[in-house]
Amino acid sequence: MKYHYSIRFIAILISFAISITACQKEPRTDEEKKAQLIKFKKELATIQAKINTLEKDLTKTGAIVSSLRAVELLSLDIQAFNHYIEIQGNINTEQNVLVMPEMPGVITSLNVKEGQQVSKGQVLARFDAETLRKNVEELQNRLVFADDVFKRRENLWKQGIGSEVQYLEAKNQKESIEKSISTVKSQMSKYSARAPISGIAEEVFVKQGEVANMGMPLARIVNLGQMFVEADVAEAYLTNLKVNDKVTVSIPALNRELEAKITRIGQTINAENRTFSVRIDLPNKDNLLKPNVVAIVKINDFNKAKAVSIPSNLIQQGTDGNKFVLAAETSGNKTLVKKYNIKTGMAYKGRTLIEEGLKGDEKLIFKGYNEVSEGEEVQVNEATTAEATASSAAQ
Repeated sequence: MKYHYSIRFIAILISFAISITACQKEPRTDEEKKAQLIKFKKELATIQAKINTLEKDLTKTGAIVSSLRAVELLSLDIQAFNHYIEIQGNINTEQNVLVMPEMPGVITSLNVKEGQQVSKGQVLARFDAETLRKNVEELQNRLVFADDVFKRRENLWKQGIGSEVQYLEAKNQKESIEKSISTVKSQMSKYSARAPISGIAEEVFVKQGEVANMGMPLARIVNLGQMFVEADVAEAYLTNLKVNDKVTVSIPALNRELEAKITRIGQTINAENRTFSVRIDLPNKDNLLKPNVVAIVKINDFNKAKAVSIPSNLIQQGTDGNKFVLAAETSGNKTLVKKYNIKTGMAYKGRTLIEEGLKGDEKLIFKGYNEVSEGEEVQVNEATTAEATASSAAQ
């Protein structure tokens, strides 16, 4: 069974001890009174010490419950404080391209399927170019005749037979047909679609036998080998950032964080939202990063190697507008609440930088701080003080 052990009860014990002593012979002279006073003080000190010892022992075992408010303490220390700008951006890749036909025509062969790995330059589709092929055959037949005529004219010209004009006409006719053949073959090459990059055929939009028109995409090729994040940063941070600054990229969908560097900073400010763009290149060896996945870019815009920071929820504000925290301070056998007026700085992830008011060796009241007042005696819950320190460090 537990008993509530109060100051009133202690006073009764002291009164009882004094009453027993009072039954002794009453002092008459001042010297006797002084002697008796000294004796009583010693007895009172002895009784008080015994009371404190018993109270402490019985409180630990749970035999009595103290009337003092129980608090938990947080031991401060000097450590680094970092502040980050957190900006949402999207992951993307520059190697995400649409394959477009250069010439219209019926698709005579389709050599790619969705999900297929393709190489740069690989033919993905061919279109009907029968008319051009016939033109080439016709021109090649004409070239045989023109070449024969040219050779004859050339031999005669070397022998001094015939006119120079006839020789030059034959030569011009031959070269003109050769250029025409080259032009038609060049046009024929446009009747096939090739992969502009190596990657995966993410989408195929057409089927064999359909008519392909210019401006109509045939397929989408995506290469995820090298990705990047692009995010918009408020212009207020323009002077805080530079190329090659280290950043942390958090990808919530993958529960993953990557260390990277700023690779490009935009040179213009968006007039609508007053931001500038930053780009961070990301390697993607395992191909887990995908285009349009949301990423959180954390940019370290402030750091202090030796700082005092505390959980933000411990900071209170008085009626005078000043901020303060409550700590515990030992005075003799008592633990009293002490108030510290503070000046705060930047805050991040539940912790606030203290610029003035704390040295870093104080013990703040971590639990119960809103139930006590300055100068009040409290009871420290020793069992959970270390837990409070660990909890604060985890915030």
